[in-house]
Order: sequence, then structure tokens, then C-alpha cells
Amino acid sequence: MSISFAPSISRFVYTSHKHLVSNPEIKWVNRYDFFSPNVADNLIMVHQQITEALNTFEKMVHLTSVALDYMTVSTYEEDSDSYNGNEFLNIPLENAGQLGPTSDPLPLNVVLHIQRTTESGFPGKLFLRGCLEEYDIQSVGGYPRLFTSALWISRIGVAVSASNLDNYMQGGTGPLYMCVGKDLGSQTQLVLGLGRPRVAFNKTKRRVKRGQDFTA
Repeated sequence: MSISFAPSISRFVYTSHKHLVSNPEIKWVNRYDFFSPNVADNLIMVHQQITEALNTFEKMVHLTSVALDYMTVSTYEEDSDSYNGNEFLNIPLENAGQLGPTSDPLPLNVVLHIQRTTESGFPGKLFLRGCLEEYDIQSVGGYPRLFTSALWISRIGVAVSASNLDNYMQGGTGPLYMCVGKDLGSQTQLVLGLGRPRVAFNKTKRRVKRGQDFTA
């Protein structure tokens, strides 16, 4: 499958690469899947537009301590190797989060959990590191809670709208749509929106080595 052409029922993976401004050796990524329900051609410009939308969204919800490096766009295929290494784009970003902290930023394993809402089936999860600060959290009954939940609901909604990311969700004009699910079949669900923020603790699946990316 080509990065510039989508046969009916196909999928692309967008991977956002980030690092900590104060320590560039600490890197991580976030993954977003997009689905094409119909045949689509000349997708290079679409990939660039979605990258811009994702980047704008991420800038608006990340602290200034997080640098947004580049976006990788790759094809997705249902086989033992889901990524076609011969067909991908690397789009440089080279910018940073826009939220100026009013208190100390929280460690990177304390993440902002955002739900990728779907019409049916299980919703998706988005774990964003480098978004929360001490002011955002309070202890309730010995458990951490997102004290600024209302603020984050508004902040996420504004970011989705301002970035035009909602154009690439269910109900938008597409032609690619954010999705969740493990395959291209009945498990694929289009995302209706992003919301229901809360705090979560997300350890890495493997020990993070210097200069090595890890997935949030």
C-alpha cells in the first residue's frame, strides 16, 4: 500500500516524536491511527494537514518543557509486520508545548489520560506525558485525582476545535478519520471526540535507555 493512495478500508499510523527540553536524551512517542473507509488518492497533502492538526492539538495541551520533534506517517497492513518500511513520511515539527507551568511539572510517568470516545465498542486511550503539573493533582481518600478536570475538559475541547482535528473524526469531512481498534475489520471504530480527562500512572514497557524512544 502506498503512503499517497488508500484502497477502500485502509489505515495509516501517525507517530508523534517528543523529548524533554531539559534532557533531550529522554524521548517518547504517541501513536494515532487513521482509517480510510473509501478509496482515496493524492494523500500526501492530507497527511501534512493531519500532521499540522495533531501538532497544533499537542502544542496546546503540553507544557513548554516538552519539545515536539517530528511526525512519522506510515502505512498499516494486516500481517506479521504491520508497518511497511518502504512507504513512510517524516515531517519535521521542531516546536514545543505552549502551556506555561504555574507549579512544578509532574514526572513523566504521571500522565494525562484522555478517552478517545467511540459510538460503540471499547473507547480508546490516549496517554500524554509532560502535560500535568503539581497544581493539577490533589489527593482524595489517599488516591490522586485530577483537581483541574473542568479546566482540562475545556482545554481539550478548545484544542480539538482550534486545530481542526475534529474534521478528521466521525462526522468530519475526512477523507481519513481517527480510529481505534486492532485491525481493519469490525473492531475498527471511528473516534467521535476526545474527552473525560483524568490522571494516570503509565510506566514504560521496558527500561528507558539514553536516546531510546518509548511509547506513551
